[in-house]
Amino acid sequence: MNCQTYPELFSFAKNTNITIENTLSLSPIDQLFHFPLSSQARTQFGPFLARLFDLNLNAEPYLWTYILGSPTLTSSKAYKWLTGHALVDPAFKWLRKKFCHTNIRSSFGFFLKIRLAPKDF
Repeated sequence: MNCQTYPELFSFAKNTNITIENTLSLSPIDQLFHFPLSSQARTQFGPFLARLFDLNLNAEPYLWTYILGSPTLTSSKAYKWLTGHALVDPAFKWLRKKFCHTNIRSSFGFFLKIRLAPKDF
């Protein structure tokens, strides 16, 4: 029940961020709105109340779970799940570990980029 469904009634709301649970706990429901209501807001008030009291709420707390099966989201797990896992042949891992040191890899990439860049002569 948002401002798009009942825009005129929403403009008279005292608390625009109230939950449905808190809305139903108020004894007189008219504590939600600033009165007097306009004629458009009054016509939206009846369907709003009907829709509000037709809700079937359960007492169980709602628990959010992510696609990873955990209630907490970590960027590393999400990144691994989104990018997948590439199977690399052990020979390539061995070659990379044996012959490519970190500083050599970065400087080689830098020099290769400079060498292959077009000249502005």
